[in-house]
Amino acid sequence: MKLLKHNWQWKVTSLIIGILMWSYITAGVNPTQSTTLSDIPIRAINQDVLEEKGLKITEMEVRQVSMRIMGKRNDLGSLDRNYVIATVDVGSLKEGVQSVPIHYNAPANVFINEMSSSQVQVHVERVVTKSRNVVVRESGSLADNFVLRGVAATPQTVQVTGPRSYVEKVANILVTLNLSGLTADTSANLQVHPVDESGNVVEGVELSLSSVNVAASIAKQKEVPVQLQWAPSKDNAEKIRISQSSVTPNTVLVMGKAADIDKVTVIKTQPLDMKTITKDGLYPVTLSYPEGVTPVNDKLTYKAQITLDVLEERVMKISVDAIQSKNAGARKAQPAGDVKEIQLKLEGYKMVLDGLHASDFLVSADLKGVENGLRVLPLEVKLPNEDILLKEYSPNQLLMNVVADNR
Repeated sequence: MKLLKHNWQWKVTSLIIGILMWSYITAGVNPTQSTTLSDIPIRAINQDVLEEKGLKITEMEVRQVSMRIMGKRNDLGSLDRNYVIATVDVGSLKEGVQSVPIHYNAPANVFINEMSSSQVQVHVERVVTKSRNVVVRESGSLADNFVLRGVAATPQTVQVTGPRSYVEKVANILVTLNLSGLTADTSANLQVHPVDESGNVVEGVELSLSSVNVAASIAKQKEVPVQLQWAPSKDNAEKIRISQSSVTPNTVLVMGKAADIDKVTVIKTQPLDMKTITKDGLYPVTLSYPEGVTPVNDKLTYKAQITLDVLEERVMKISVDAIQSKNAGARKAQPAGDVKEIQLKLEGYKMVLDGLHASDFLVSADLKGVENGLRVLPLEVKLPNEDILLKEYSPNQLLMNVVADNR
């Protein structure tokens, strides 16, 4: 501590003098130094000349360069990358990939010592125009019970212009229609976008239109039953009748304007001709829709399931013991002789005849005015219903013994 304090006035004075001398030297002398400038953008000149030839730069493999420059320290201190210009002249280029020299321009008081690149690969392509279809993509959901009947864009195509490889990437022109909550037809001008096969937007191209008109037809839908209609044929109406019939599917989903759909309660088939029905089975039918009403799914097919009832003849046998006496009073008629049964020849529809039994028929002999004893009496037959016809019966009279009824 004593050593530091010894002659301290002279030591402080010497320090001040040293500082003053260094300031003088550095202010009066400006040494040469070097520095590096980075991220200097490469500028393409004469692009208008290139475009006049229908060409365009699609890629430059290097977009920025760096360099080392030398100069006086005072000059370098105020420089940055904006004071140095790097350019490539593209006016004479052709389609393809070419190596183009980089030209550098630096301030006069510095010189370029070293460059990161002296040339750059430039990709040049022909500018082309192609037509692409407009595709409408739907988003959102319509209101309940409403369906999109159809959508159309006007115009249906848009011209795409740009470098060949960019235009080739464009698969179609996409426009998005929002259907959320819609209940009526709509039309709007919507923005379009060039997209590739994956739906990604393709940059670097120009479109002839920025928007197109999109019109959507919206209908109300409703499920209603299907009703089979007949066109009876006189030719076979007496021989064949329909026992059972139904339509499959038995309902149809229809659409149309709300006012039209609200009136629909059933959809009828076009009349099915009886002449075409020859046996049980499925028969194709066509639905008849009111004006303004169409099916939601026009690919569905409808068929009528038909079960026929055919007119036929059949013999029913009635035991003579079942013959009853009519107007008999206290008498009765008993069969006599060798006849054991009465045969009835009937005509009727199969399903009706299948349900008949001998007990359903009433065979009787009228004893009014007939005396007791052996008598040949005419027989009467009463049918169980009007759906059958008695064509004949045999025998139609029978030898019977009329006696007192002792029961």
